[in-house]
Amino acid sequence: MKKNTSFSKTLVRNCNLFLRPFIDFYFNYGLARASVLSYVLCANLIIFVYCILSIGLTIAIDPLVLPSSCRRFLELHFLWPAPDKIFLEKVPPGFPLIQGSMVPVDQYEKALAEYSAQYNIPPSELKDENKLKAPRFSITAELGNSLHSAIQVFYDPKGRPKMQPLGIGFFTAIGIAYFALLLSIKTNLAESVSPLIWGNLPLANRKSEIMKILWRIPDTDVIKTRVYLFFMLPVLIVMAIALMSYGYYIIDWLLPLYSRSNTIVGAILSWIITTALFASLYLLHVTGISKKNAIWGALIASALWLAGRWFFTTYGAVSLYRNLRNFAFIPMFLTWFYYFCTVFLFGLYVSDTLENPNLSSTSRSWVMRDISIVNRYGVLSVWIRLDFLYRLAKSRYEEYRPPFLGIKVEDDTAAEIARKSNLHPSFVRECILEMLVRHKRSFHIEVEGNRQYCKLKFPPDEVEVNELLTDPEDIRLMLDEMDQYSFGQFIFHQYGTRWQAKPLMLSDVYHAYQDFAEKNQ
Repeated sequence: MKKNTSFSKTLVRNCNLFLRPFIDFYFNYGLARASVLSYVLCANLIIFVYCILSIGLTIAIDPLVLPSSCRRFLELHFLWPAPDKIFLEKVPPGFPLIQGSMVPVDQYEKALAEYSAQYNIPPSELKDENKLKAPRFSITAELGNSLHSAIQVFYDPKGRPKMQPLGIGFFTAIGIAYFALLLSIKTNLAESVSPLIWGNLPLANRKSEIMKILWRIPDTDVIKTRVYLFFMLPVLIVMAIALMSYGYYIIDWLLPLYSRSNTIVGAILSWIITTALFASLYLLHVTGISKKNAIWGALIASALWLAGRWFFTTYGAVSLYRNLRNFAFIPMFLTWFYYFCTVFLFGLYVSDTLENPNLSSTSRSWVMRDISIVNRYGVLSVWIRLDFLYRLAKSRYEEYRPPFLGIKVEDDTAAEIARKSNLHPSFVRECILEMLVRHKRSFHIEVEGNRQYCKLKFPPDEVEVNELLTDPEDIRLMLDEMDQYSFGQFIFHQYGTRWQAKPLMLSDVYHAYQDFAEKNQ
């Protein structure tokens, strides 16, 4: 019975872990946020392409030189290899294939030969009499031709970039817009996965004193980093495109074009490149996720991206083109971009699930923004703050390092408390940061690299805990907003913000917990 019970618990736990990314993604409005991110990325891409095309950086990049090169580049990295098919636009009565369908070339030729032999009509006669319309078609070829034609607008017949009418002023304006959207991607990515990611991000919403810090003039190191990002990102993207373009050259040289082996090897290469890209972005923009879990999330997201590319190129895009013809390219492009952003954000939730597999039900409710048990969050926030205060007192009385919070640091004090309490690290860090910001007069912060060590300004026997666990400013703000609410005014004047709680000093908490820990050893 014990083995069966243990097996059942393991099975249920694994099923819950499997479903968690989907549930978190849905309840955190992942689809809506993916649409916002896709818009930002799309606008950024348009401006970025306009910048590099205006100065002629793309004329030497192989995928953009010939329509066939554009097609193979799209097939290998963004769509799926799609050889030419026959689009049965019009067929005579009795033809073996259905009008409006797309079939392989060999199937079409076989059906045409059978029809000609059965009715004794030469194929050329069918075409001359306009009884049979069956042009060759490939969605990747059409997109490759469209991309190549759009790019060539920026160049003259000799391959030189055309100067823009407004000259350097227009190019400068485009550059500023590109830089603004570049920074907005990082902000949007952080907001898209809140509260799961960027545990320090809520500081941006904490009253005016924090906003003043955020909006101050950045130091020279920050300016250098942003200038470097502005100039290096276009160069790196151009280099990446040039390097990826050699992939299909090698594959097509070693393996027959559009063969099964060619397609499999190309898919594996694309999967590896996409995984590396996703994992790099996760590690660059996500706080508190290890490299291992970031790679696992990227692997799953890139696999979904690869599967979506296959379905989209094989069915969705072909169906859209068949029904909408030339008008289909806009919805195809938008759908492709939206799906890319969806799986990209979903990979973040997979990584977070792997990073924090043992969350309590209350912490899971917080992740899913369940406000029906908001009272639990308030109680937990008090416990977390008291735990952090106890560690501050311990560092004062004993030879114990001061508790610290870190940026891009996995094992800070918030993560330690989260592991022991089965809470989410972002929730714990949020509670601690809220206390530090609201009651900064009682704390001293020492910054060492990316660690922010916290110390008490006063001895523990002079620190009253009740004042640090409550937020009287919120009470006063509510009173100002509800000045006609007489019962609220009565509670405030009669009982105050702490309901006449007895003073509790931090030194008393420290000694009481030491006695409790000794009795339970």
